[in-house]
Amino acid sequence: MSKLFLFVVVVINLSKHMILSPPGQMVAQWVKKLEEKFQGVQLIASVVMPDHVHILLRGPEREENANLPQMIQWLKTQTTNAYIRGVKTNGFPPFTNRLWQWGYYDHV
Repeated sequence: MSKLFLFVVVVINLSKHMILSPPGQMVAQWVKKLEEKFQGVQLIASVVMPDHVHILLRGPEREENANLPQMIQWLKTQTTNAYIRGVKTNGFPPFTNRLWQWGYYDHV
């Protein structure tokens, strides 16, 4: 297992709709699936805040197994698709243009 730890913050374009709400629970479920999707990645901790997500990951031994831009793109895609389904079927508040802000903040 790699000794590399990554701290990532991903910011959403909505505010006050995620914490302890169905959308926030949905995002938390997809964050947990990062370990399943990306071989060698270990989710150390995560917390869904009102307008962003904190994620602490332990990276894989071999970079070709997963890289951070791929992981974040996958997470944003999955959660955006799930959120759109939630808007249509579960009363999630609608968003315009995109759910997530561009980019992310990471610290090694």
